Amino acid sequence: IRNKDLFLLLLAVLIWGCGWYAVIVYLTIYVMQYLGFTTTQAGIAGAVPMVIGMLVALPIGALSDKLGRKKISIALLIMMVFGAIIFSFVKPGVSLPVLMIFLTILMLPLTGFGVCGNAWAKDLFPKGKTAQFAGLSLVFIVTVPMIIGSNLGSYVIAHYGTPAIIDGKAGFAPTPLLFWVAAVAVVLCVAILWGG
Repeated sequence: IRNKDLFLLLLAVLIWGCGWYAVIVYLTIYVMQYLGFTTTQAGIAGAVPMVIGMLVALPIGALSDKLGRKKISIALLIMMVFGAIIFSFVKPGVSLPVLMIFLTILMLPLTGFGVCGNAWAKDLFPKGKTAQFAGLSLVFIVTVPMIIGSNLGSYVIAHYGTPAIIDGKAGFAPTPLLFWVAAVAVVLCVAILWGG
């Protein structure tokens, strides 16, 4: 079919996003409720991967230009799988510097894939139709995954979370299982891209 490679990429990213948004939406709550950090500590820890991500975004873009978008994207996705699994083993009581390290391991491949994956999609847009396909890609990359992912995360937490008081209300705190859900989604994403 026409634009097969582009739609395979968008399908893969949609599956990736469904798993990843299940984590991202609840990551701060996880760090506070499960790992036991304060709001301030969680904010500080979360800022570190963002800063490092901005610093490495340019080199990753240059590397994908040299070695190819597909190779670098798949490598980053595989790193993402390991990052999610590794982070799931972080236990309550770790120090703030250790949390920063593991959050960076978790988040850095995400930043890199954002740069590389977007460039790859733009390379595949049909000539003269960049605007139309850029709008369509947002549905696959953001809109649908955010809706499905947040609900998937909510379902996992409601059924497999631990009881907790969140913002003064009884609820459930996320558990490490959430990161395994994301890892499985990313593995499916890799399988599609590898075979495509």
